[in-house]
Amino acid sequence: MRIIIFLLLISFMIKPAFSQTPSKKEMQQQMLEMSNELNIQIADLEKQIADAKKNKADEETIKELQDQLAMLKKQVAMMGGLNKQIGKVSEKTFQQANEEGKNIVPKRDATRINSLPKKILSDAELVTYVKNLVDEVEKALPAAEKTEALKIYNQTKEKYKSAAAISNAATGCWIYGHWEKALFLAGRACQDNMKDPNNLNTYASFLTMADGEQAALPILQYLDKKYPENSTILNNIGQAWFGLGDMENAKKYLKNAINSYPDHSMANLTMSTIYKSEGDTSNAIKAIKRSIKKAYTEDKDHELEKLGGKLEDDDIEFNYPMEDDPLGFDPFFNVFPSAPAGVAEAPKAWSEWNAFDEAIEDLSKKIAPDEEAAGKRAEQFMMKMANPTFNQPVLKLHKTNARNIAVRKLPLALKKKSAVTIEDVMKEVANGFHDATTNRLNALEKQREADMARITAKWAKCEGSLNKPAYCSDVNGECREREAVNDNFMKQAEAIINDGRAAMLKVYRQNKAKINQYIKLTGYGALNDYAERMQNFSKEVWQQNQWLYTYTANFTSTYKSLLDRPKMFSKCGEDLSSAPKQTKQLPGFKKPDCPHSATVKLPVGKIKEKCNTTKIDESKLKMKQDNAQQGDFEFKVGDVTVLDEDDDVHLKIGEITEITDEETSSVTNGPEKKESSDPSKTFNVECDNSGNIHININKIDSQKSGNDNNIIKSTVNSGSTGNTSSLTGFGSHLMLTR
Repeated sequence: MRIIIFLLLISFMIKPAFSQTPSKKEMQQQMLEMSNELNIQIADLEKQIADAKKNKADEETIKELQDQLAMLKKQVAMMGGLNKQIGKVSEKTFQQANEEGKNIVPKRDATRINSLPKKILSDAELVTYVKNLVDEVEKALPAAEKTEALKIYNQTKEKYKSAAAISNAATGCWIYGHWEKALFLAGRACQDNMKDPNNLNTYASFLTMADGEQAALPILQYLDKKYPENSTILNNIGQAWFGLGDMENAKKYLKNAINSYPDHSMANLTMSTIYKSEGDTSNAIKAIKRSIKKAYTEDKDHELEKLGGKLEDDDIEFNYPMEDDPLGFDPFFNVFPSAPAGVAEAPKAWSEWNAFDEAIEDLSKKIAPDEEAAGKRAEQFMMKMANPTFNQPVLKLHKTNARNIAVRKLPLALKKKSAVTIEDVMKEVANGFHDATTNRLNALEKQREADMARITAKWAKCEGSLNKPAYCSDVNGECREREAVNDNFMKQAEAIINDGRAAMLKVYRQNKAKINQYIKLTGYGALNDYAERMQNFSKEVWQQNQWLYTYTANFTSTYKSLLDRPKMFSKCGEDLSSAPKQTKQLPGFKKPDCPHSATVKLPVGKIKEKCNTTKIDESKLKMKQDNAQQGDFEFKVGDVTVLDEDDDVHLKIGEITEITDEETSSVTNGPEKKESSDPSKTFNVECDNSGNIHININKIDSQKSGNDNNIIKSTVNSGSTGNTSSLTGFGSHLMLTR
């Protein structure tokens, strides 16, 4: 079976020139063509390096070329090694791989199904069964892996004196690609504490993903009887039946898991595969959309597209945190100068508006250099990203759920207008002001002009020398009348302008969540590495991202035009331009930190997530890059804080701030349900038949509790959901006896 996996992996690596698994000759020919293309690139790079040295190019340029050359030579060497491996494989095996790759769901495996116990095991029978099973599994594992796993077991047991810690170590080994060690440790954890349902569930999950479904089911059926309606157990039973090719039982248990928790990502994903195999495309689309909702992956997205479905904004949740008003826009709506309520207030208002206009100009001038510098950094960064030697560490650092979901969700949110740019909102804000004021101010101005025309006509009668009206003797009379009209105009205009400002603020507040959503998705979707080979998230680098400066610049450019400068008139004989000059200090924009931070500590290593980056500690256990089961590692937790460095025996996350449920329970409730918020246990494992595991994490020492967001998701597979059992898990059945 491993040979078949190898062939299918190779067929995915080469160019997609064939509609099915290629023949041995076709595969070798295409790999030869790829090697020839690489050799041409190598020759060209060698010439570039020689020319660069001859022309005395800078050392950094030469080093980048040399790094590219070294990478290409490694690729050629790898292709050569793969070609040798293909040469050892028979044409019959190629044909077998082609046939097995056609199946959507596994064929019914009657032999393994018939090997299952005819009844649910009792407590005593379970103990005997598991002990015998663990012995058989250990016999099937490679000696070197058992030796290393035993060292981890002894060290963990001595340090923590806890079977739960050993089970945690098993899960860590699986995440790190050491599936053999994971099976060994999970089995030992069960032997050490057979009463812990989490240990049993975890072991059964690993067995299922190792194509040992028939070995896992007796354990899972025992747990199901003890803890009925537990969605975690129901899912794992459904996945096991799926792997055995019993679709009737698989659907029964998976649907029950979904009834308990409608958005169960793994149960829905497998149900989508089953629906697809039955030709029920409509339900296949609905199921995979439910799977995507809380656990988006690119693979699911592509599968949805193949089914003819279309992803919408509401189909993906994005629950990562961002502070309110992250760029500091709110205070700007509280610093507009007041409209004068009469001629007496006009001089002060005139000075305030002059100072306001100057402050905006100063702010624009201050922002411009920073925006230009950010643009240059972004341009240099994108040029470097064209070089695989530079971009691979950057992309690896950002290979997280947070970034993947943000990048995918942003265009969908913009289309639905659940996320909006500040430019669009500012247009609506301006329209809100003008809709509330323009017609009313125009009518008020029209009345003022009529009053002024009346005054002009009245005092025109005083221009002649004969028969002047008595009021003509009042030399300041006309000025006082005009002042009174202007004073009345400004009082009424102030009320209208205040209504407009209220309308403007209302529009902004209505759109504030949408602005924040745009900022959040943009920020989490950004690549943050302007420094070569940066290994960790940097707040300072994140705050230098171009989008921050572009967004504040766009806000500033539209801010001044939100509302018009009110018309102001002075008292008789007063000149507004001579009013004392004032200065105005506008609020400063914020440079927010990215608030998402979490650390999960395992006995074999730590996984730290900051913002949209992940750092995997390999000081105790190396990630297996060459393991056929190694896939994309994705880590997702809720809003948590970084853990203290302690030696607690439990897998822990930081304080969960947004959960208020104070439910408590004991181990008698069984493995943690997908939809539950029980804080009393460490974690439990759910699986599907692609080697994917979901680990529900709970904080141990707090009354606050976790929910479905608090999940580690690791993909440790060599195939995709829906292929035959030889493509799932480890690619070889563990035909275990009881």
